Amino acid sequence: MSSSRGELSSIVSLAAPIVVTQLGTMMMGMVDMWMVGRVGTSALAAVALGDTWAFGMLILGQGLIQGMDPLVTQAHGAKDAKALGRSLQRGLLLGLVLIPVLTLSWQLGGAALVALGQDPGLSSVAESYIQAQLFSVPAILGFLVLRQYLQGRGFVRPALWTVLIANLFNVVFNELFIFGGLGIPALGVEGAGYATGASRWLMLLLLIAFMMRGRYLAEGWVPWSRRSFSLRAMGTLLLLGLPIAIHFGVEVWTFQAATLMAGRIGEIELAAHIVVLKIISFTFMFPWGISGAATTRVGNLLGEGDVSRARKAARAAIALGALVMTGAGITILVLGGRLPAIFSSDVAVLASAISLLPIAAGFQIFDGVQAVAAGVLRGAGKTIPAAAIGVIGFPLITLPLAYHLTFTKGMGLPGIWWAYLTGLVIVATLLVSWTTLTAKNWQPMQRRIAGD
Repeated sequence: MSSSRGELSSIVSLAAPIVVTQLGTMMMGMVDMWMVGRVGTSALAAVALGDTWAFGMLILGQGLIQGMDPLVTQAHGAKDAKALGRSLQRGLLLGLVLIPVLTLSWQLGGAALVALGQDPGLSSVAESYIQAQLFSVPAILGFLVLRQYLQGRGFVRPALWTVLIANLFNVVFNELFIFGGLGIPALGVEGAGYATGASRWLMLLLLIAFMMRGRYLAEGWVPWSRRSFSLRAMGTLLLLGLPIAIHFGVEVWTFQAATLMAGRIGEIELAAHIVVLKIISFTFMFPWGISGAATTRVGNLLGEGDVSRARKAARAAIALGALVMTGAGITILVLGGRLPAIFSSDVAVLASAISLLPIAAGFQIFDGVQAVAAGVLRGAGKTIPAAAIGVIGFPLITLPLAYHLTFTKGMGLPGIWWAYLTGLVIVATLLVSWTTLTAKNWQPMQRRIAGD
């Protein structure tokens, strides 16, 4: 029992800075939405559409990059400096490869939104928002690689301070670029894109500075060599990262597709949907942070060869995720209409958003549990099961059910959210069941984490 409490304490110690970091990252997006909302409902809807496409593409690249997670966490646990250095080098190489891919996907954003049935006028404005961010593609990919390396080694404070400082500058950037000032013309929605891009570059530069000052590469780096470019090792990274990208992709794009469905209902419904989505995206940062801590702790312990403690850490993390998100659901119910009022003053938008809150509160626990369980599996190097379960629960169940309830049954916007709840219950149940049944067979990755 004492060892289980010890693992819970370790998870909390790791998770707390990660949660604050994730909340800070989310706050940047929420500030963007709030400040653009001052321009008008149409501007808010356009930015929401643009963010739907941009983030939907970015999350696929992030998933591939997070193939580093089991490699870095288990190498750190095994105190294998060579494997740590090589994993970071290959993560950076992967980031370089992804730059033109992500850039092209963002350039196609406006046309893609129109092809997906969105209003051409809103899509055009959304395209300007995406295009304004193109210069920040290298920055966001570089930041993700460095963050995952540090997080996998348990160094979570550099990213925390980076995001906190970037948040302060993000407010200034938004005020200047959206509304104008200091000789900068008011750019509206396009200005919000420039502000986001500037904040990303600041985050990358700050994180590099913290890494250099704190000597966070100590005992985790080797000089570049031909082995850094090993195709076999890059293949291992991709084999681990591709299922993570699939899992992230199907989950995020199920939510994004639901946003597109809401856009087909009407502008008011789209704005209400986005408002509630922002609220639950904020609460989701808590289990997302716990998930990251679970990946690190489980991976580190397996790297050390302590399989028994890795299992205890997994159980502690999942229980913590369930507890925290139960509290989040209760908070949403208690605060009620005061939450959507942060984002919009439109009476119709608020009424529609408030009607969704009880459903959103209901699936908090399942969303948290599935996120943490997936993080546990990443730390164990078992990335394929989470991807398979995600495919079953999200595009194969949630999306068809959402369309059926919303359009065939005529439930409108609530139909989308009831489908969310159903899909998350299924995914959470399957992930926890799989983790529980297979944990007894966990083993360190051993030669797969060696520095090839």
